[in-house]
Amino acid sequence: MNIYVPHMIFGELLTSDNYDDAEDRITGGRNGFGAKLTNIFSKEFIVQCGDSSRKKEFKMTWSDNMSKFSEPHIKNYNGKDYVKVTFKPDLNKFGMTEMDDDIESLLFKRVYDLAGTCSVRVYLNGQRLAVKDFKSYVDLYLKDNSNDNKNNKGQNDNNNNNNNNNDENANQNNDNLDVSLSNEPADGTPTKNNNNNNNNNDEDEIVKIHEKQHRWEIVVSKSDGSQFQQVSFVNSICTTKGGSHVNYIVEQLLSSLSKKANAKNKGGMEIKSGHIRNHLWVFVNCLIVNPTFDSQTKETLTTKPVKFGSKCILSDKTINNV
Repeated sequence: MNIYVPHMIFGELLTSDNYDDAEDRITGGRNGFGAKLTNIFSKEFIVQCGDSSRKKEFKMTWSDNMSKFSEPHIKNYNGKDYVKVTFKPDLNKFGMTEMDDDIESLLFKRVYDLAGTCSVRVYLNGQRLAVKDFKSYVDLYLKDNSNDNKNNKGQNDNNNNNNNNNDENANQNNDNLDVSLSNEPADGTPTKNNNNNNNNNDEDEIVKIHEKQHRWEIVVSKSDGSQFQQVSFVNSICTTKGGSHVNYIVEQLLSSLSKKANAKNKGGMEIKSGHIRNHLWVFVNCLIVNPTFDSQTKETLTTKPVKFGSKCILSDKTINNV
């Protein structure tokens, strides 16, 4: 196939390099459909790439659900490497006439997910998000939860941070959504960052125990006691229903905590793992080799721990602090 690589990646089906399971990968893709499905469900889809080594810039446009495309436009280029994707979703394909608030909020959330899990600078509609790492991402949940109405039980899974005040632009009714990522380290001073100013009266009530290991980052906090809660990512994919990676971490916590609790409660009622589990809110961000999921929506990781490609044994310090 004598075509440019961006054309193949974004405009030709069954051209993924992810089919070889003998190769260890820590990416999210499995079948090579992700970006192409965006093209297929768009009225217009534009890809632009700048190549600093070859000093060339590529631009190509698809239309009518990837059924038509222009000839690649190549010109000389002296800037930095970049990839820019612009698309106009074909809302009719989704039974919609306009972008509703729920879909817009979901897109905003995904932008925050990237900022929290990829350790790069992320901009939304031209403004840098005040999320520089996974810990500051978790703060959006914990601080929002501490200020929430206590009647909103069960609403704190993966949606609350969409209403966080750190991004005023996210609430504007714009027809265009502009997201950019910089490969610069995510440190430095964001445009706006309330996470470092811990003057909130509820701050002392927030429990946050953090541990970071090779390919794993864990934060343990407390739920309201009514049910177990989790927010988790595998290779930056939000696994809304958790899965084997979450169980792997939680089982370590429950095993140690139940032993500690019963040792302190000799002669009393046995404290079971289920009692402890309901009080946990666990955040997991991990990189898994060749991950497998229960479906194409990738809500639940099914990879067995022996195939994770790494281990995360929680330290005694973390266990003792919970």
